[in-house]
Amino acid sequence: MTEREALLRAVRAHPDADTPRLVYADWLQERGDDERAELIRAQCRMRAPGLPDDEFRALSARTNELLSAHGAEWKRAELPQFETFVTRYGPLYARTSPPGLRWGAFRRGFVESAVVSPGGIRPLLEHQDAIFAATPLREFETRWTPQFLHFTSTFVNGFRYFERIEVIVDHLLRSGRDQLQIEGYLNYPRPERLKCLHLIATAAGRAAAERALRPKFGDRLVLTADPGGRVAD
Repeated sequence: MTEREALLRAVRAHPDADTPRLVYADWLQERGDDERAELIRAQCRMRAPGLPDDEFRALSARTNELLSAHGAEWKRAELPQFETFVTRYGPLYARTSPPGLRWGAFRRGFVESAVVSPGGIRPLLEHQDAIFAATPLREFETRWTPQFLHFTSTFVNGFRYFERIEVIVDHLLRSGRDQLQIEGYLNYPRPERLKCLHLIATAAGRAAAERALRPKFGDRLVLTADPGGRVAD
């Protein structure tokens, strides 16, 4: 294990603690990566209790500058990229995230969330070890379609990092097709690890989820309507 891998392992092992992240920031600065280190320190500082408003605004402005200049580059460098076949301008392979897997924002210096739709399930399962070694990922937003409901069981059977996931945001399907999704959460392998299961659904979908899932998840179950009426069809 390299020194960098050991430092990242400490970040993953203690995702709520700032100290491992700040130690990693020191290591980055010692190697000349000043701006990457600055982002980690600034975003950690922004969480400090009682932080003066003026300091918070200054830190927020600075982190926005850093992310505007380097955020996409840091994600490409630090997070696994997957070979995608591109044909628009002739056949070639590009190293990108697949359309079905979109990395979230930096939080306290690291990407902790991802949006996963059917096209991202296979690469997520195939490369999950590399993904979870690279960043303290602990939040998923999932977006299924009727044609890909079978991926619910595929994901549950093939995913090995349920103990790391603390928040799931899911968009339930309409017209009774949400039942398979709800059943998937009834069989969720590590329900005790979830701090929040947030389901966005129609009134009927929310009622079905309330009946089935409230006994299992209690106050950790959050049910809301899509404000734009855009729950997946």
